[in-house]
Amino acid sequence: MNDRAHDTGERFFRRLMAAAALLVAAILAFRFSLVESTAVSDLCRHGGPWWCAPRNAMVHVSYWEIPGAIGLAAGLLASVFPSRVAIAVAVLFGGWGMALYSAGIGTVGFLLGLLQALRR
Repeated sequence: MNDRAHDTGERFFRRLMAAAALLVAAILAFRFSLVESTAVSDLCRHGGPWWCAPRNAMVHVSYWEIPGAIGLAAGLLASVFPSRVAIAVAVLFGGWGMALYSAGIGTVGFLLGLLQALRR
């Protein structure tokens, strides 16, 4: 492998890990400030301000473990047909799943994506 291709792979990996860290930090901040807060939960249960609708949608998406399932599917896809898009989706959605209530399948998707990112 030439140095340019290796450098491009390293840059992709660094950018992906930075994006994953920022996403997980944002999701955790969302989780602890807007989801697990009893006061916010009670406020949004009865209508509440405009931002309750997106908050409630995120809660329902996480209840059905959709981010973790997307991460797992993308991780499996990246394992069979490696592409940067599949790897990025696996890592980002797997990280989202780990941070927001679908840790089991989200972790598997994250790790499958991470392994493929390391191979590039």
